[in-house]
Order: sequence, then C-alpha cells, then structure tokens
Amino acid sequence: MQPMVYWFPTPVAGRLGTLPHPRGGTLLAEEMAGLRAAGVDVLISLLGVPEQEEIGLESEPELARAAGMEFRALPIFDFATPPLNAETAAFVHQIVADLQAGRSVAVHCWMGIGRSSTIAACALCALGAEPDEAFSLISAARGQPVPDTVEQWHWVEQFAHVWPQLRPKHAEHR
Repeated sequence: MQPMVYWFPTPVAGRLGTLPHPRGGTLLAEEMAGLRAAGVDVLISLLGVPEQEEIGLESEPELARAAGMEFRALPIFDFATPPLNAETAAFVHQIVADLQAGRSVAVHCWMGIGRSSTIAACALCALGAEPDEAFSLISAARGQPVPDTVEQWHWVEQFAHVWPQLRPKHAEHR
C-alpha cells in the first residue's frame, strides 16, 4: 500500500506535500519504500520522540535513508508551533533549496494537517506566497481546512513577516 502524499503546487521545479505519519513498526520499511516510489526525495518528520515511540517510528531515519530518501526532523509539540528563530528559518530555507533544486519534499506530523501544513506554508511564503494563499493551496490539496489552530495560522503570518530578517544571508527569496 502506497502512502498518500497530498501534493500542492509550488512556483519552482520541486514538489511539496504533506501526509499523515507513516505506519510504524513492522510496516515502516514498506511505508518508506512506498514514499520513495511516490517520488519523495526528502522526508521530514515533525513528531516528537514520545509520538515516534507510540507509533513505532524509532527507525524512521535509517529506513528512510535505506529507501533512498534524505530524512530530516524538527520536533514540534502537537497543536503547537516551532520557535520563531534563525534555526527554524534555516530549516525552512533547506526545504526551499530542495524545491528549487527540483526535489520532492514530503512533510509529516501526526495527521499531516497542523504542524505539517504550518511548515509547508512557511516554505511557500519563503518562495513568495502570502500566508492565506499558502494555506489555501494546502487546504485544496488536503480537501479540508488547514492548519489545526489559529495560533499556527498566526505563527505563519509572523514567520512571513520576519523571513526577510531571519533567512540565511545567502538566501535570495521573497
């Protein structure tokens, strides 16, 4: 069974999508192979360690790499937002660089709605979209409103506002 990635348009060559967490435990290797078969080059997890353990995703980084994907993580508490700082901006910048290089990036949290949509919207904003446009694109792909909370929406608005100051100096977006 191939995992469902909800792809949405970007203004560059790469593809960006969100998805619910992969099935864990004994099904995880199959899930990683399915994501790679779906064209995922970079897999990003926003789950914290307790969530990873609950689902059985402790070996996700190794199995993603074994399937031929790059793996990155930015743990964010459920229904929360990451810190609005240079580290988060650098994380988003790497997604943007991947997209500009034509890579396909898939971001997951628990259900692929709140935290995943928040980070994906930041990447779209870094590429020039307004927050409402970014969330509209993601919502259309998902077939439901995103993100989970008003706080996540406002956080993306703040991110878009401070991106010019926070982005890495060599970045030339927006």
